[in-house]
Amino acid sequence: MTGPEGEISVPISGRMQVDSAQGLRQAALAGMGIVMLPEIMLSKDIEDGLLVRLLPGYIPPIRPLNLIYLRDRRMSPKLRSFVDFVVERFSLKP
Repeated sequence: MTGPEGEISVPISGRMQVDSAQGLRQAALAGMGIVMLPEIMLSKDIEDGLLVRLLPGYIPPIRPLNLIYLRDRRMSPKLRSFVDFVVERFSLKP
């Protein structure tokens, strides 16, 4: 994570393994530990006082986002719009 003092590394350990973001959210709501999830998933829970933001001055590491689809010369307008949106919204280029 990157914060006011620069980049830091936080060792993570635990016995629970979850393979879904919604499962992690439910675990946090049940008091089973802390999670690092997209803000949009937790904003209502934070607003309602169910969860508390930790380390607000820190930015999590950038993770790659892969958009996989079957390239076809007949790409539907809906798919084209979605691909364009994702590229525009999540591109790291200024």
